[in-house]
Amino acid sequence: MATHKEWEKHTAVFTAVRRGSLMQELDKFSDDQLQPFLPLLVSSKFGPNSSSVAPELFARLTTFSRESFILDFLKVDYTDVAKRINDFSNYNTTSKSPADKYVYYVSKLLRTEIVDSNLHQWVGDSELPMATLLLSLAILHMPSVVRTSLVVNRLLSIQNGPQILAEIACNVPSEIDLIIQALLTKVTPEDTPKGKNREQMLMNLLSLCPVLITDRVLAKLTEHKRDAALAARLCALIGSDTQFVRFMSSHLTDNTSPVHIVIRRSAQKPHVVAPILQRTFAILRKLVESKNHEPNPEFIMALAQLKILCQGKPSREDLDLLQQYLTFKIPVHAHTHAALCALLSITSLTSAQQSTPNAPTPHNEQRWMVDYLQWLKAEAHASHRRQDSTFHSILIAALCVWTGRVDEINRFLGSSLSCKVAITSRHFQAIRALLLSVLPEKELVLLCVDLPVTIDLHDSHESSEPLPILWISDLLSQKVFQKYNVDVGSWIGRQISAAALPTSAVLIEVIER
Repeated sequence: MATHKEWEKHTAVFTAVRRGSLMQELDKFSDDQLQPFLPLLVSSKFGPNSSSVAPELFARLTTFSRESFILDFLKVDYTDVAKRINDFSNYNTTSKSPADKYVYYVSKLLRTEIVDSNLHQWVGDSELPMATLLLSLAILHMPSVVRTSLVVNRLLSIQNGPQILAEIACNVPSEIDLIIQALLTKVTPEDTPKGKNREQMLMNLLSLCPVLITDRVLAKLTEHKRDAALAARLCALIGSDTQFVRFMSSHLTDNTSPVHIVIRRSAQKPHVVAPILQRTFAILRKLVESKNHEPNPEFIMALAQLKILCQGKPSREDLDLLQQYLTFKIPVHAHTHAALCALLSITSLTSAQQSTPNAPTPHNEQRWMVDYLQWLKAEAHASHRRQDSTFHSILIAALCVWTGRVDEINRFLGSSLSCKVAITSRHFQAIRALLLSVLPEKELVLLCVDLPVTIDLHDSHESSEPLPILWISDLLSQKVFQKYNVDVGSWIGRQISAAALPTSAVLIEVIER
């Protein structure tokens, strides 16, 4: 049975048929590419509704040995065959006439309703090519009797159903939208034989016509958890790069999304996450090789989510790609903020920077992250950027590790990446070594006096991020401002002026110090 990859070679022909340009493009296609479309092409020349066909198609058809075989089945009285299929109550396998073969094969499929979850044989392997051909011609020439939705329903329970349905779609291309919609409405668990048939059917059909992987189709699949993994695999295996990035970014950053939930729960199941990871790193490779410096914070967040959710050991090549992409120097605040948080969150990246648990500086052979953080700091130091998110991102991260607030850095990174981040002790030491090699204690203290004050700060003030007053309080308690002779009085004065009643207990402590 052909896999979805093998149907991709027929995509160009299918597209040409759908847009009506096959005659103009006929010479582009090999006989192998045209083979599944023969019933349609022969019908267009010799069928009951045939019209004048370009001589080049006629000449091309004569090169196929199956042409004369198909012609025999186009000479039947379709009105009579349709009536016999409607009235048929038992099978006759002894007759060899074309009309009787229609009635036998089509009726055998349509009149056999399978209620169990197993797959059944429609016809023997030797008869399958003929039966598939006749079913395609029947849908093409007797659509009122051989309804597409019923055929789809029957084929779900048939061995070789995905192969048969793809061949039908090649010869009735106008029905592919209806076929896909019929498959989308079927409730079939993916781990059952029928569910696997349904998935392969969708894979084959969408490989034939990738433009049908629309947001509407993906949204339909992601309505329920049962199809979330299928939607992700379809998008990973067949969707465009842009579509895949948009799909994964939107779902991975939403903790309530069925896609996010199923990936989190299936992180150790290769058949679920492998296609997603492979496509992600294929796109990453393209971005790195093309030196694409377009800001894309959503993609960075999706990358971080995948690496955090799928905690397997990455390959050296994958780490190199992540390293190179995340350290692209793109001076856009949302991008640098996401890149910094991703770098600090992905254990395999950050921990690789430290040679020993308490090393004061990163490993000499791993300077790439330090170089990036130095650039980031330079961006933050620019006077016109002092109030932007780049400045706050690197400063908050550095303050978290300097004060030993593991819970705070977990909260900061998790909030920034829309996922749960849990920094281990070893990982925390690696982050500390990195950040304090770029922002040593004295420089950190000097930067803190430029922290913004909190407007209307009061005793029950709530914030998703640590309040600047907390950092100032920590530094004052350890006499760090005094150590480096840094005046913090003006900052405290501004915070007092901006505060509200009842007075914050932390502000009272700061004033008393």
